Amino acid sequence: GKTADTATVADSLPVVSDVVAETTKVRTHAPQRHISPYDSLFRRYAREIQWDWRLLAAVCYQESRFKTDLTSPFGARGLMQLVPTTAERFGLTEDNIEDPAANISAGVQLIKHLKMVFREIEDSEEQIPFVLASYNAGPAHILDAMHLARACGQHPHHWFECVEAYLLRLNDSRYNRDSACKYGSFNGRQTAAYVRRVLMSYEQFCLQTEP
Repeated sequence: GKTADTATVADSLPVVSDVVAETTKVRTHAPQRHISPYDSLFRRYAREIQWDWRLLAAVCYQESRFKTDLTSPFGARGLMQLVPTTAERFGLTEDNIEDPAANISAGVQLIKHLKMVFREIEDSEEQIPFVLASYNAGPAHILDAMHLARACGQHPHHWFECVEAYLLRLNDSRYNRDSACKYGSFNGRQTAAYVRRVLMSYEQFCLQTEP
């Protein structure tokens, strides 16, 4: 089909600005010098994905506020808020899904899988927002946003002010009916905000703790 050539990143900037305004209100309340009771686990498992352990902690903070017994309305459970099918895929059972080490390990296995999905993004820092967005929403709509960015002449490996903007337009028929968009309509506001919140928490954790 015809690409959305009349749509530009500039069209999406007001929506992006709304997301920025929402996320700048977020502040974490982690204590000084340590982030959580699970810092040693974050340090251990973050090495498996070549991430700063504080970034992994930031994901966990946004997912569960470090509550091991949290269950979401969608059935996601534990520190890393894994839904039942994902939990089972990565070896969790009813007996250990709330175990901190097991839950964090399974979350890291999911992140490892998502890093492989986006392995064509060679810059590891650029890759992070794509992985975070996919942890929140799954990779399908993120891939659509990348394809739309490319179809509209934008760089598909740049998240901020580029792919993020197209993610926020996936509920617009001018975009989601394009042949580059395979997975249909999607409201990306929550996912875009999630990425920004995780990165804001990470920034604050870096100010509070040593590497």
